[in-house]
Amino acid sequence: MDNFKQTIIIRIGQNTLSFAVADPSAEGGIAFEPYVLKSNMSLSANLREAFQKSPLLGRDFQQAQVIVDAPALLVPVGEFDENQAETLYQHAFASDPNAGVEQSVIVHNELEKLNAVAIFKMNSDLRLVIGDHFTDVRYNHLMQAVWQHFYARNFTGTSGKLFAYLHDKRLDVFSFDMGRFRFSNAFEVGNSRDAAYFLLAAWKQLGFDAQNDEIHLVFDTKNAPTADVQNDRNTLVETLRRYVKKVHTPEASEGANSLPFDLKILFEN
Repeated sequence: MDNFKQTIIIRIGQNTLSFAVADPSAEGGIAFEPYVLKSNMSLSANLREAFQKSPLLGRDFQQAQVIVDAPALLVPVGEFDENQAETLYQHAFASDPNAGVEQSVIVHNELEKLNAVAIFKMNSDLRLVIGDHFTDVRYNHLMQAVWQHFYARNFTGTSGKLFAYLHDKRLDVFSFDMGRFRFSNAFEVGNSRDAAYFLLAAWKQLGFDAQNDEIHLVFDTKNAPTADVQNDRNTLVETLRRYVKKVHTPEASEGANSLPFDLKILFEN
């Protein structure tokens, strides 16, 4: 956590915005502030307003780490060419013809120990707003800390492992082999049936063994789940266990936490 003493973390979700800083006076040593967005304003306009109203953003930080939840293209380090990053990304993720025109910029960051580079995009206006307020800004994909966290767990035991993080109505599914990514994809999910379908489809595609290999599934922990959400999670785990013997929910027993799981892991590593 020492790396974050002089840095504010800005978490940009699909439709969420939040801030976090290391603060010894806060519970758990981390001050976390979800920002309530105004639906009639763009995300960049909301962020501009947040700089006027947010207690955390009002502190005199010169450094910021921005973590962005966006579709990511993973490229092996040895094959990455910065000059081709935008072209590769545009080929991998075709623009939605029904979406509004959005000016965006392609960002990339190397994933330490994973032998890969994550390429993703973020709104240009958001980046300009952030750049106007900080002299030192680093951009990372929201999943970076999560990928690295589970990469370390991949080396425990000899069973094959499929990892999944369910957050913000999105399911990130990934696996490793031979010290690098074997599979990584993200799916929009509305309920346990969607999540079970995508997880089991990936499981089958990768040829895992239902008796010996493992699924490790973690849920977003930023809020105590409602009864309906908890029931949906239980249904998902029960469904998976009909087909896979070893289904683990390693963080579920830790209860609610004010931080999203990805932020929690970021501060711990």
